[in-house]
Amino acid sequence: MADNQLGKYLNPEIVSAVKRLDLQAKCIVDGYLSGRHHSPNHGFSTQFSEHRSYIKGDPIKDIDWKVYARSNKYTVRKYEAETNLECTLIVDISSSMGFKHEKSSFSKLEYATCLSAALSLLLTKQQDSVGLITFDNKVRHYIRPASKRSHLMSILNTLVQVETGEPTVYAESLPAAVSLLRHRGLVVLFTDLLGDTESALNTLRILSHQKHDVIVFQIFDPIEIDLNYDCLMDFQDTENPSTNIIAHPEQIKQAYRAEIHKFIEATKTSCENARITYCFMSSAEPFDKAIQEFMKRRSRKA
Repeated sequence: MADNQLGKYLNPEIVSAVKRLDLQAKCIVDGYLSGRHHSPNHGFSTQFSEHRSYIKGDPIKDIDWKVYARSNKYTVRKYEAETNLECTLIVDISSSMGFKHEKSSFSKLEYATCLSAALSLLLTKQQDSVGLITFDNKVRHYIRPASKRSHLMSILNTLVQVETGEPTVYAESLPAAVSLLRHRGLVVLFTDLLGDTESALNTLRILSHQKHDVIVFQIFDPIEIDLNYDCLMDFQDTENPSTNIIAHPEQIKQAYRAEIHKFIEATKTSCENARITYCFMSSAEPFDKAIQEFMKRRSRKA
């Protein structure tokens, strides 16, 4: 399939039509790599650099047989970054992450799950170690980081079974999640940060202070940003459904948009002040934005 055709698989609307998560992940990664193929800034640990002499113990698969045919000497491909990364993906599965407008292709959780699956596949392709933690009001799943193909399947099988959980309690669940980290590495959090946001940020600040590289993908449904409803609505707090307000969107839209943008900007500033990479994502945005942000951070770790 041509590169420009593969690129369409970065569109959530297209990906959502693919029903298996492993195939969704492959579509996203193939779409990303097709665009990256023409980019001068690869930032990829498997980017070819030069040859070196074969050393006993090197993987046979790295031998360049074309060079051997010409020179009768065993050489292996040397890469720009031969160091391996340990990455842990932390996915917020709390009740607010299940929000999905009727016109959206994915809920926030489904979007985070697809991204997690794609990054897991990408990291495994690079022989990096990847692990997974999910949480709501407590830790629900934990898979320690590893780089084997069988380990990737364990992560994908877990992500397939993930369902929206209880309202989050960041003050308890996020510290419990990060306490499972055994080594310094790259920590990627997928969340909307709704609820006790300051407790979540405090935990992330501690992680950054401990020399972990932290990336936060804050995910919102587009309608949570613009409130583009056109009739009287009963608005409920997705973390606390008993809290609600009945109003016409036009009456509250201006004030709401100001508050939500203030919240997002404050969160971004708090992350940047703590040297945490922050990336705001709409669940309607193409997946390559998130992957590019991740790969920039990953390349700095290599």
